[in-house]
Amino acid sequence: MRIWLKPDRLIQLGITASDVANAVRNQNQQFAVGKIGQSPTRGRVEQTFSVTTRGRLVDPAEFENIILRTKSDSAAMVRLKDVARVELGAKDYGLRSRLNGKPTTIIAVYQQAGANALDVSERVRKTLEEMRVNFPDGIDYTLSLIHI
Repeated sequence: MRIWLKPDRLIQLGITASDVANAVRNQNQQFAVGKIGQSPTRGRVEQTFSVTTRGRLVDPAEFENIILRTKSDSAAMVRLKDVARVELGAKDYGLRSRLNGKPTTIIAVYQQAGANALDVSERVRKTLEEMRVNFPDGIDYTLSLIHI
C-alpha cells in the first residue's frame, strides 16, 4: 500500500507524518481470535461460539478511512484520505531484470491475503492474453513463476 502525503494539508491540520504512521500502525493490526465459552470456564458450558475477525487492511479504501484525529464533533474527524492519496503500489521499485540473459521488464503480481492462488493465476493469464493484441511488433510476454 502506498500512502502519498499532502504536506500542505498536514500543515493546515497540524498533523505530522509520525501521527500518520502511528495511526496506520495502530489501526492496521492483526488480532488473535478464539472461542467464547471455551475452557477454562466455571461449570458446564452449553455452547461455545467461534470468534472471527478481519485481518489487516487490504483495500486502499480501508486505509483511506483510517482516523487520524477526532473531536467531540464528528464533522471535525480527520481521516487519512483528507491528507493523503492511497493506492496499491509496488513492493520494491529498485529492480533490474533479465530473462535468458536479455534485459526485460518485469511485472510482479502479489496475491492478496485470502485470495485464491489458482484464480489469481487464471486472471493474470487471461489479462495478458487480452493485452497481447495491443503489443507493438516484436513484443511478447513470458510467465516466470517465483515463489517468495
